[in-house]
Amino acid sequence: MILYRVFPYDSSAPPTESGGALFAPHSSAGRIANPDLYSELYLSTTAAGALSEAFGRLDTWRASTLVYEPWPYALAEFELDDNARICNLDNAGRLLSYELAPSEVVARDRNVTRAWAARIYRAKKWNGIAWWSHYESRWQSMGLWQRRGLRLLRTPEPLSLAHAAVRDAAVLLPRRIAE
Repeated sequence: MILYRVFPYDSSAPPTESGGALFAPHSSAGRIANPDLYSELYLSTTAAGALSEAFGRLDTWRASTLVYEPWPYALAEFELDDNARICNLDNAGRLLSYELAPSEVVARDRNVTRAWAARIYRAKKWNGIAWWSHYESRWQSMGLWQRRGLRLLRTPEPLSLAHAAVRDAAVLLPRRIAE
């Protein structure tokens, strides 16, 4: 499976260190964050999905949007081994097995989403969780706590307003680009 991630990029950083493509900050801000249990790496099944998760809340994208001082944001492309066990919450049977309603999966209340994420993690069956994107239901968002089998395919690409993926995502969402 091909996956994408947008992140603050330091081209001199090792992949698993701050600024690297595989660095997962230990944070309590994310949808499935449970820092006492794991650190998660967020990805998407499309470049537009990754960009929307990073910048979709903004109506207008500017050059400054694509910088996280002192680093530019970059787009990384990964391949995830087909054997990776992902709990896909876009599967009705999976929702039933965890007694989850679709509204709980997309809840804005992080206490709700973190509770089901912790329950799924504690099952010890999964490398991570996938759910549908808030911005486009055909795009999947994913959080991995076990990154075995995840391989960076090429050097991350620093983003600019002229980058094809940025332009495509802006049209799909739609968002305004202010140059």
